Amino acid sequence: MDWRLKSATQRVLGTIPGGDELHYRLQTRVTRTLPPSPAHLEEVRASAAWLVERATTHVPVPLADQRWVEFGAGWHLGGAIALASMGGGSQVLYDLNAHARPELVRPAIRHFGLVEGGGSSVPELVAPLGIDYRAPDDVLTSGLDGATVHV
Repeated sequence: MDWRLKSATQRVLGTIPGGDELHYRLQTRVTRTLPPSPAHLEEVRASAAWLVERATTHVPVPLADQRWVEFGAGWHLGGAIALASMGGGSQVLYDLNAHARPELVRPAIRHFGLVEGGGSSVPELVAPLGIDYRAPDDVLTSGLDGATVHV
């Protein structure tokens, strides 16, 4: 899909009542990009490995001790979960809208060979993986101390 059309669609859906739910339905029933396929999750793994390679080259802190921040974590948190499966340190994820859903996060956790946390909410599922999911929240107004972030 052309990124301009996708961006325009997301802007419209973000402004109308029920737009988030409509966006979810479009992705599950029309584009069929949700839930993510195993092939897509393998692409996510490859992207995460690329990031880890660069981080271990340029950040003078062991991967397990690094603190990562992501904004716009999405529906299934696959990138963060892949990083956790590679031994990544702590992660703080920000999303303006709470798009992530347990029924999308659980398969990603299983795909990457990890064990989900107890509870039924997304933050509870990913907390044992070293992931702090904050949504709805805005990294710009979070008060996050950038000096405590490695990547």
